[in-house]
Amino acid sequence: MAGAPDRALVGIGMAAVAAVVLWAWLGQESFDSVSSTSLAWVLDNFGWLFVVAADAFLVLCLVLAFSRFGQIRLGADDSEPEFGNLAWIAMMFSAGMGIGLMFYGVGEPLTHYLAPPPASGVRPESSAAAATALEYSFFHWTLTPWAIYGVAGLALAYSYNFV
Repeated sequence: MAGAPDRALVGIGMAAVAAVVLWAWLGQESFDSVSSTSLAWVLDNFGWLFVVAADAFLVLCLVLAFSRFGQIRLGADDSEPEFGNLAWIAMMFSAGMGIGLMFYGVGEPLTHYLAPPPASGVRPESSAAAATALEYSFFHWTLTPWAIYGVAGLALAYSYNFV
């Protein structure tokens, strides 16, 4: 590690988090109004960015995996993995998707079928709504979330081992 954390920076961060938590606790109606309006504005203006960013993470993971960077060892030169690839895949799938797929595997497509996202422009309970519901579910539950987790995990692992 690179020494002690900057106390001023940590203090400012803690104060900001405490202020938001207190506002949410003491001024629930105003906090709800501001946060709902802010979220709606972000989604209306930058919703496309979520899709582009998730796809960019997926491309980045593929580039990292199949380029020379995929050969970087994240551990000591003489270390051996505790688990094999199949065991790691099983653990990641179970932890990351197990309960989510059990609960949302049916619920999310039905929700999008009955009330399609406004940006889709399709009529609820139509064949177009069914297709849109599956598109959104596939986007949320296939490779894109794993790419996001992977980029975050690789950044942490690389920083831990080499910075």
